[in-house]
Amino acid sequence: MPMRFVTAVQNNYPEMLSKVIEELWHSLFVNKIWVDSHEKLENICRRLELPTDLVKDIDNESVKQKLKDNTDEAIRKGAFGVPYVVLYKQGQTHHFFGVESFPQLCYILNVHMSAEDAAKKTVHFTTDKGMCQETPIPSILQFFSHFL
Repeated sequence: MPMRFVTAVQNNYPEMLSKVIEELWHSLFVNKIWVDSHEKLENICRRLELPTDLVKDIDNESVKQKLKDNTDEAIRKGAFGVPYVVLYKQGQTHHFFGVESFPQLCYILNVHMSAEDAAKKTVHFTTDKGMCQETPIPSILQFFSHFL
């Protein structure tokens, strides 16, 4: 159900995708709330100021098919769990599975992630101006998706 919701958001409000992913992450791993009903998804919509009728889209066959197609593509690329990231860089293909692999992924992307960051579930980015920004891992998942 949560992944169909993410797919519906991606279809209708792509600019909100990162916020929705963060909210789902927070619900599941911080508040220990399993998001398993339309009502819980509608609560997320209200918190993020999304229309609650967006939840109806999760039952739409096109949303289900898009999620299935995305899943099939991920499996074809070698995914076997989540998070699973495939990075193509300088003619090489790199595969990463699990949050514990993020330090290696960050290393290849020249992004700093310390053990402390991993424990806090954050990543520090250094910008071209030398400024450092702490970013939650759900946001970094969205960031990494741009490299796929």
